[in-house]
Amino acid sequence: MLLLLPMAAAFPSVVEKLSGGEVDWTRMELVASADGEPPGGSLLSWEAMEGEARSHLGPRILELSRLIRMDATRTAKTWLEGANRVADRLDDNLSMWETFQVRYYTSGRVELDGSLPLHAWLRPVLVDLASAREREGPPTGPITGLLVDARGLELLPAVCPNLRNSAGQSLYSAEGVTPAAIAQRPPVIYVTDPANPAAVARVGEQPLLLRATGVRDGVDLLLSDGDSNTLRERASEAPFLLHGNVVIVVDR
Repeated sequence: MLLLLPMAAAFPSVVEKLSGGEVDWTRMELVASADGEPPGGSLLSWEAMEGEARSHLGPRILELSRLIRMDATRTAKTWLEGANRVADRLDDNLSMWETFQVRYYTSGRVELDGSLPLHAWLRPVLVDLASAREREGPPTGPITGLLVDARGLELLPAVCPNLRNSAGQSLYSAEGVTPAAIAQRPPVIYVTDPANPAAVARVGEQPLLLRATGVRDGVDLLLSDGDSNTLRERASEAPFLLHGNVVIVVDR
């Protein structure tokens, strides 16, 4: 018998568990849960309990959003606490979260799940970081993207990791993407299988596949000198790094 699995089951996301929620590093989404219960066992309407749960969910998303790992040394809290236009826009963008699931229990308790799209929320930060210029003229090489195999390494996913050579010099970061490209997509996504449609859509039909040799500061990936030279050479021919066509393959 032929068994057809849903796409989500065939290609599970890279998920980091948090207290009261989780980060989906494949979909770049923060998910949080909250509930509402009748006080003292009293009977209230489902609508009232749902409203109470919603009143808890918003603050929880705000709390967890501050923990989002941006790079090796900073979380989103760094930008949220800044007294500038980027911080103001991040505060405004927190209203983007939406409820996507409601569960009702016979006890009167109601549970809500809500999600915040991380790229849309963090777009002001990312555009502010990006500083690369679009290349003039058509690409001369066939490479359409970069797949970095980091399986077997103790890596902490982040929104803006660095790819570095063995000496620690940066080969790729959010700063190396054009503002126009980073406004459309985050600098990287994480998958457990390079055949994941999300990865294929990002890196195209002819990606460059490199194997990371190590991790620096928990977040940044190291490449061998040979692979670093290959990446520089291929990136000089085609703008796949400028356009953020980068996927990192991990175990979980």
